[in-house]
Amino acid sequence: MAWDYFFTTPASKGMHRDPKNPYSLDHAFAALIKGMEENYAWLGEHWPDSRYVVISLTFDMQGEDDKTAPWIEDWHCVYDLKTGAFSVPADFAENNAKAITYPEPK
Repeated sequence: MAWDYFFTTPASKGMHRDPKNPYSLDHAFAALIKGMEENYAWLGEHWPDSRYVVISLTFDMQGEDDKTAPWIEDWHCVYDLKTGAFSVPADFAENNAKAITYPEPK
């Protein structure tokens, strides 16, 4: 579900998945970020009731055009256990901007 959410965000502009196999990302990895028990205080957050889970996504678009295909490493989003909705808090903007990199032009 986190992958589906990522591909609805502006961060994914210009990226796509194979419509026949939407889970065909190269080197795809999703991880829960440590800190739920303290409501992610180490991230500077003060969320109530341990209802949020921070998810980190890492993958690459190799196989598309290796000269321009982006790498995504540690792009963060939040899943709200109460509402079942994903979001990207404004506090994550700087991290997520650094998470998407493109190869250097040759």
